[in-house]
Amino acid sequence: TQCTKQSREYGKQWYQRRVRALLNGARFCMITLDSEDITITYPDLYFLLRDIQGMAENGCLTSSPGSLRRDVLTGAAALYHDLYANEDNSLPLTFNVLYFIAWKQSAVQGKPKPRGSQTASIADLDKMFAGKDPKPGSGS
Repeated sequence: TQCTKQSREYGKQWYQRRVRALLNGARFCMITLDSEDITITYPDLYFLLRDIQGMAENGCLTSSPGSLRRDVLTGAAALYHDLYANEDNSLPLTFNVLYFIAWKQSAVQGKPKPRGSQTASIADLDKMFAGKDPKPGSGS
């Protein structure tokens, strides 16, 4: 639903702001962040939970019990299937992967040029490359 999509987008922005703040706090500069949603399908909840355990994400809750009873897990599998199963009965799980890159400041690191000091406009790129093959390695 739209509400769920908005809450996911808010969550992504929250994590991106946190990562940016952590990198800034560690005195990194020129921080670039991007994220990607990757959806993986599983045959059932048990395979899904095995993957989550393999990623060590099963320990992210501090107040969770040490283990689940079989009847609770069976009920959760049926409910999850009823709510989220695809037409082929597979279960989708979407991971949000956050990519980032940043540099530490250094005396030998180049400094960004002041705003407005460019000598060409992005709007003129087509004129600059007119008649040239835009494919990399094409020899022009």
